[in-house]
Parts: sequence; C-alpha cells; structure tokens
Amino acid sequence: TVFMGQFEEAFLQVPAEVLITSMKEHQRYFPVYDQAGQLKPYFVGVRNGDEHGLDKVVRGNEKVLRARLSDAQFFYEEDLKHSIDVYQEKLTRLVFQEKLGTVSEKVARVKKLTAQLAKMLQLDEQSTAHALRAADICKFDLTTNMVIEFTELQGIIGEKYALAFGEDQAVAQAIREHYLPDKAQGALPQSTIGAMISVADKLDSVVGFLSVGLTPTGSQDPYGLRRQATGLLRILLEKNWQMKLEDLFHMACDLYEIEDRARLLQDLHEFFVLRVAYLFKERQIEQDVIDAVFAQEFGILSLALKKAEILSAKRHDESFKTVYEGLTRILNLAHHEQAGEAVDPSLFETSSEQALYEKVQAIKQDYQEALMQSQADVALTKLSELATPIHDFFDHNMVMAEDQAIRQNRLALVNDIAELIYDFADLTKIQWKK
Repeated sequence: TVFMGQFEEAFLQVPAEVLITSMKEHQRYFPVYDQAGQLKPYFVGVRNGDEHGLDKVVRGNEKVLRARLSDAQFFYEEDLKHSIDVYQEKLTRLVFQEKLGTVSEKVARVKKLTAQLAKMLQLDEQSTAHALRAADICKFDLTTNMVIEFTELQGIIGEKYALAFGEDQAVAQAIREHYLPDKAQGALPQSTIGAMISVADKLDSVVGFLSVGLTPTGSQDPYGLRRQATGLLRILLEKNWQMKLEDLFHMACDLYEIEDRARLLQDLHEFFVLRVAYLFKERQIEQDVIDAVFAQEFGILSLALKKAEILSAKRHDESFKTVYEGLTRILNLAHHEQAGEAVDPSLFETSSEQALYEKVQAIKQDYQEALMQSQADVALTKLSELATPIHDFFDHNMVMAEDQAIRQNRLALVNDIAELIYDFADLTKIQWKK
C-alpha cells in the first residue's frame, strides 16, 4: 500500500542531494518534486500490507526520517563553520593507499598533471588558474562530516561547500565533475576543467596502482581501475583532445620513482588496449581493424577512431582492394627486409622506381599534415595515390637485385613508404572481406 509522509520545510535548507540520498538510499522512499523540479517536503513510501493502521505507519516513518534529516542538518551546519583549508589539512593524515601515500600527496600529483594538461590544451590564464585551484581542492570534502556519513555524495558536497565558501562556479563545478563518469556508461564531465581534473585523477590512480603491482586480475578490481581507465578514454574521445595517450603515461610516470619504467609502460599498454578495444567494439569496429590501428601506438584516440571507422568501411569496398593490395605488398617486404641508407635517386634504373619515388615526395607533406589535422580520410586518400606506382614498381623491378647497392636502395624506398603506411595503420592485420 502506497502512503505519503512529510517533513519540516526547514530541512530544505540542507542540499537537496543529501535529503534525496537519505530518502532513497537509506529509507527507500520516493522524493517528491513540484512541476518546476524543486524538492518538496514530502515523501512517498510503500507499506508491505493493507491500509489498516496506515496513519501509524506514516507517523513512524516520518519519525525515522526526521532523525536522519536532523543528523544531516547538524553535519551540514557544523561543516560550514570551518574552512576549506581546515579540510585540506586533514587530507595530509588521510591515507590514499599505503604504498602511494596520503590523499594530500595524490592531490599534489593531480595538480601537476592538470598544469601540464592546461598547457597541452592551451588554456587561457583565467581558465588555467581555475583549473589549478579546482585540482588543489578537489578532494577537500572527503574529510567533511557530510561525506564521511554519506560517502556517495563525494564531489557533490564538494561543489555545494565550495560555492558556500566563495569559490568560483567553474571551480566548484569541476570538483563535482572530476569524479565522472562514476559508472561504465555514466555521464561525462561537461566542462573542460572538470574533464581535465577527471583525466588527471584517473591517470594518476591507474599509473600509481600499476606501478606498485596492484594490477586488477580476473574479476577482482577493488580499486575500480578498469572503470577509471575506461572513463579516462571516454573523456579523451568525447572532448576530441589532440594528445597522445603515451604522452599522458609518461607525464604520470614522471611523478613516481619507478625502477623499471619500460616494464610499467608495457603493463599500461596491455591494460589500456583491452579498454580501448571495448570502446571501439561498441562502435562496431572489428578486432582486426583495432589491431591494425594500434599496431604501433595508441596515439591520439579520436584520430585512431576515425582511421578505424574508415578502414572498417573500406574493407568491404571492392574499389579499394587494389589500394589495399599495393600498400600491403610494401608492408610485407618491409617487414622481412632491413633497409640500408637513405634513398639515392641517382641509383634508379627504371622509370617506374623514379615515378614511385617522385610520387612519395609529392604526397608526403600533405599526408603528414592531414594526420596532424586529424583528417584521416584525406590522409588515406593521399596514401591511395601510391597504389598504382607501387604496382608498376613491383611489375618492372626486381627489388632483391644482385647488385648490392641497387638492392639496398630499393629496400630503402620500400621502407620509407612502409613508415608512412604504418603511421596510418598496419594494413597487414586487416582481413580483406568481399
């Protein structure tokens, strides 16, 4: 039987999220809103039984909720008697993880990463100042009475209190957003500053835990590292940030004393490649295309996604088959043979190798600029221009010529082209589909 109760309007002075959490999570009540979406001093519950004695049930539930809301109101009023600095000082005694130090030390790392992200994104002076302030106080609410009692409100209370303590709106919003996404398909930070601190926080956590050997195994992931890594990747894709994932790894590694950096970077690659594959498969990208695009490095994720989407379409395009075969002929030979010195045009014996060399020079700059501008379609179009001269080259030249100088020169040309192709993807990993 459904019933409705009420509570004192004075409790509405407490942040609505606190009241809603008390009603929904602790008491399993439905909060009540008006048509404008404002919380009202009522709640709806469901009684396991009929209407007999329902008025007593309502009064009993009102009494229980009143006690909870009184506690919340007390915590709220007590918390506002102090300052952010008081809560910041308490973070120096709050352990983040025994091998990784206190929360205060973690915040210091997050602030350093945020400063580097601000430079990479070329933020203006004011936005950078807001970002650094938000990073500096992003965890202060963890030591408030309210968050100690309602742990699920971390960040939300941070935003409310930051505004109450006179912080800028952009700073307060970023404090709340830096915990996002808080679940697999959860909402992402809307502001650039919130996204930056979220990336910095998640990056530090993943790199930090992996650096001390706490890599998730099987279904065990007590620190939520898989979720944090996926969230980080989702933000990079959503914001279309032009930064390489490997650069972020190095930035975070610089903040730790790491004995075997190469090993940690390899662990990070293996950990993230599964998360990247998951996100790309959600976009209907098949595994062999994912392998092709990430054969060299992760690079800029948004560019990698564009490459993958184009290649996924091209693999079914019969008109692209000649291009695919020409480019893979280059990669197959370059993969098995080492080149010598730089290409020497004076050693060319045929017009076809001269033509291929000239075509490479003609498209090279435009191709590389297209990649720098994240124009994957333009880049692949430029690469495709090499197909015909590549086929002519193989039809009229013996690459493995008896003359050592001629052979090495042709291999050098092949490897130069292969480097360009690898910058796009390792096409040999893609299974051609009719």
